[in-house]
Amino acid sequence: AAIVDADLFIVDDGAGGTNRKVTASRIKTYAGGANTPSFRATMSANQTVGDGYAKLSMDTEDWDTDSAYDHSTNYRFTAPSAGKYWLSAWIDQGTTSNEELNYPIVFYKNGSALKYYQPSPTYADNVARFRAQASMIVSLAEDDYIEVYCNGSSGNFTVANGSSFEGFKLIGV
Repeated sequence: AAIVDADLFIVDDGAGGTNRKVTASRIKTYAGGANTPSFRATMSANQTVGDGYAKLSMDTEDWDTDSAYDHSTNYRFTAPSAGKYWLSAWIDQGTTSNEELNYPIVFYKNGSALKYYQPSPTYADNVARFRAQASMIVSLAEDDYIEVYCNGSSGNFTVANGSSFEGFKLIGV
């Protein structure tokens, strides 16, 4: 069975003292807690991005421990508590595109561009399913939110279904 916060463990202090019963939630506190909130959302369909920045519609949750990711309207992660967070976006190219097509990935914080990533693929001829990844560690206050945008650069660009946005709160920093 899965361990739950109310489960008891016997702890030996190693000095011949009295053994104590400790709850699972107390052990989590001693160990530094869990990397939560944690979430992962993916796109259920391709999304065409034109020459300009567009928010990516990561509309399917694989998990969301604290209901902090909005997968139905705003497609954003909202920090339920202050701290440092690791966030990542994986963008898959959905169709065959010409060489030299660049598509910046941008993390937006509270509606403003925060961090730009400029993948510059170097490949010959036309290819399909090029994949770019961007990640960052960022300090967030409670209720700060992060969204993922992409730019079609020199024309229409298709971001493939299965592209993802994920993250978790760091512990111990």
